[in-house]
Amino acid sequence: MSLVARDRPFEEVVQELSNTMKAEIFVDNKSLQDAGLDLKKPISISGKDISARTFLRQILAAQGLTFVV
Repeated sequence: MSLVARDRPFEEVVQELSNTMKAEIFVDNKSLQDAGLDLKKPISISGKDISARTFLRQILAAQGLTFVV
């Protein structure tokens, strides 16, 4: 898949990835906010022919996070 996001809020980029994959990505916003993470913090990501898993890792890494399947 391909994805380009320049200086867009973390939560928007995760939602776009979720829509592109046609799979729900659950983000525990309350826990992230309690941990002091800013979901509006802009991130940039781009790539072509990269797996959705790799995009998700990169998006989460921008916030110092990881994921569980």
